[in-house]
Amino acid sequence: MSKKTNREKFVIEYINYLPEDMVDYEIREYIPEEYFIFTNKEYYNKFHHLLKPRIQKYEQYLNNIVKRDYYFIFATIMKENIDVWLKMKDIIYKNTSYLNYVYYMIDYCNEHESVECRNILIKYLKELGLCQNQHKKNVSRSIVWKK
Repeated sequence: MSKKTNREKFVIEYINYLPEDMVDYEIREYIPEEYFIFTNKEYYNKFHHLLKPRIQKYEQYLNNIVKRDYYFIFATIMKENIDVWLKMKDIIYKNTSYLNYVYYMIDYCNEHESVECRNILIKYLKELGLCQNQHKKNVSRSIVWKK
């Protein structure tokens, strides 16, 4: 998003105190759509596609969502990217190599105690039929660097 003036910051900060009808029918047409992304689930679903091009460090953004256990946002991003995540191979994080990005995300959720995000990811994998015999699969391995 572009730099905001003090007036824009004031309007965005105090718009939540106005009656919903006034915002929806009178003021809304003068405010850019991207300002409504985080106001409620309906607007997030409708306008979240505007967010990704504006985020410079997308992986860091995703990690912050997991750390804070923002499961609704995580579920939306996961459904859009699950195919890409399954194809991303050999992810290395903290001296551990993961089979793909999905297994990295599961471990990252465990590390940061993001129970809701982890449960959503595992539930979606079960729906895809990719979670059978999970305990038998070798999805990560430690990497020891010798000097």
